[in-house]
Parts: sequence; C-alpha cells; structure tokens
Amino acid sequence: MARVLAKYSSTDELVWCPASNGVLSLKVVKSFFGSQQPSLSWGRTIWFVDVPPSKSFLLWRFLLDRLPIEDHLKERGWVFASRCCLCNLSEESVRHLFLSCSFSLELSRWLQSLILVNIYLDSSFTLIELLNSSWSSHVVDVLLALIVNRCWTIWFCMNEKILSSKSGHFDQACNMIFSTMQPFGFKSKGSMSNFVNEFSILKVFSIDINPRLLGLAPLSTNGFAHGSPGHAGSNDISHDHQGGMLDCFSSYIDIYNSFFAEIFAVILALEMAKDKGWLNLWIEYDFAFVIQAFSNPSIVPCKLHKRWEACQFFCKNIVLVLSHIYREGNFCVDKLANVGALSRDFFNWWNLIPVFVRKELLRNRLSLSNYRFRQVVVGFDIIPPTFFILFFLIPI
Repeated sequence: MARVLAKYSSTDELVWCPASNGVLSLKVVKSFFGSQQPSLSWGRTIWFVDVPPSKSFLLWRFLLDRLPIEDHLKERGWVFASRCCLCNLSEESVRHLFLSCSFSLELSRWLQSLILVNIYLDSSFTLIELLNSSWSSHVVDVLLALIVNRCWTIWFCMNEKILSSKSGHFDQACNMIFSTMQPFGFKSKGSMSNFVNEFSILKVFSIDINPRLLGLAPLSTNGFAHGSPGHAGSNDISHDHQGGMLDCFSSYIDIYNSFFAEIFAVILALEMAKDKGWLNLWIEYDFAFVIQAFSNPSIVPCKLHKRWEACQFFCKNIVLVLSHIYREGNFCVDKLANVGALSRDFFNWWNLIPVFVRKELLRNRLSLSNYRFRQVVVGFDIIPPTFFILFFLIPI
C-alpha cells in the first residue's frame, strides 16, 4: 500500500486514542478510570436513613481501610512504638482494632450470645455478609444498626482512652449499644416475617413491634436562645395524624440558655395538652437531654422543678410516647422559636398556619430535605489543568 506523505510542514500533537476526537478531556479521563473500578455491593446498604451519617461514615472508612490508625502513619514514614490502647497486647491496626482485639472480640461474643447469630470476624466484609437475604427488611435494619453501633462504640472507647485517659469499660460499651438500638424498632419502615428467631432479636433490644395506638396527638416543641445565656423563646405545634397543623404558639421567656428554653417548651406543651384534655400524646425531640429529663428530673433547672413535677404527674395518667431523632426533624418549630425570641412577645397563639412557616410546613409534610448553609469565603489557587486532573484522580 502506498504511503501518502504530507507536502506541508506542521507541528506534532498528542492524541488520546480512547477518545473519538483524540482530545483528552476531564470527562474522558473520568470515564476511563471509572470503568475500571468495581462496584461495591455494600455501598448503598450502610447508609440508613435513621442511622447518623457520622456513624455510617465511620463504617464506610473502616471497610475501605481509611481510618486514621497508627499503622497508616508507619506507612507514611513515621517511626514510633505502636500499641493498641484497648488491650495493650498488639500493634494498633484497623484489622486488629475491630476484628482481633480482645475488647472487640469480647463485645462480639456478647452480641452473638444475645441475638443467637454467628458473627464471623475473618475480614471486615464478613460483618456486611450478616445482612443476607434470609432476614426480613425490618431485621436487616436492626442488624445494620447493630453493626454500625458496634464499630462506633469500639472507636469511641479507643478515643476516650487516648484523649481522656479513661479506660473503656465493657459494661459502658454494652450500655451504649443498648441505648442506641432501642429507637430503631419505631423508626424502621421494613416488614417482618413470622419466624421466632427474628422476634427474639427484636426482643433482646426491647424493640416494640406493636403498631402505635391510633389517636396520638403529635406535639413538636423546640427552644431557642441567642447566646448562652441570651434572649430565649419556646414554642409548640400540634399536628393531626396526617401532619397538618391544628394550632401553635410561640413565647418569649427572657434571658436564659438553650437548655432552659427546651425544657420550658415541653412544659408549656404538656400544660396546654392538659387544658385541652388530650390523653394520648406523642412528643418527638432532637435534644437528648429533654428525653432524659423524664427519667432523671435532677437535670431540670431549679426554677422549673415545681412545674416539671406537675407535668410528670400528668404524664403518669395519660398515654405518652417519647421518641428521639439525631437531627433537626421539624424546621417549623425551629423558626417559631426564633420568632418568639426575636419578637419579645410573651405569648402568641395561632389557630391557622402562620404565613412565615407555611413553606417549612409544606416541606415537612412532603418529607423534603432541609439543609443549613453558612456563607463562607473560599479562596482558590489557579493551577494548570493537567495538575488539577492528577490531583482529582489520584487517591490519598
């Protein structure tokens, strides 16, 4: 075959063969490297809507071996004597800390004796294999929460030992897992089968499998303070079974901190329910100390002791359901409390939806996400595109 030679001179250029036009673009590079990465079967499993993202993120880093452990520092050239602070018997590594440490092994044996399920610790992925298809969706949610809380508890005990010089007691770790496991039976939307072993798992952690009583009146309360202490406000919104608003109020309570405002909001809501004769109440809160105040009244501020005792006596004669969520669950009450603190009006009552919370109420009823952003100024350095591509693609 004859070779055709160019009769004019031109400069040479680099051509990227996988691209049809020969141009190396960021889109082509991403598709080239992305096609070689295997898909992770557990990538979507560990992110559960009612598990705090910080705990799921810890499990994600554990499965990918990306936790800040001493063996990773050694790989980067640091020279020091490594020792596991939980058992003091071996070097600190991800595999040792979560799989072979005596503390984690004892915790796994304790959980295995409770749920009567074999927990294999051959590798990090054998924990995920516990969530097989033989379990119902409700039990899978509970087991996922158990795996996440086990890893989080081990990590918490290690940090307490390093940062605060507090030894991680086994009883403390067990209590942490129990306290975080109980709410998942109420939050999970999965279905149940009629196998005895599944019911026994839920019974161990005191997870209620019975449906909630009809006719519960949901109360959303919140407290807010501009400073600690500062101008504070409290509020409450009463809902029907479909999430619609029945009535609401906001109140200014003078100069106090946020904890005082949160407790005062619950007191006002219970006193209002008593005046209206409501006997079936459901209070959901994002502040854990408010839920603890029902079992430990000593943490209540001294100025509210008498009114809190009266509310507790009222709660003994009604049906009261308390639930805790780890995030802001109702932005309507958050905005109402802010209005109460800023308006300086000691009490405002609305029988209809206020104009300034209609948007938030609609988003709550549609289960839309809410995010809070802060205005920050970020500086960027101008770098060549080639270095930007390498920095973006090379993993740390």
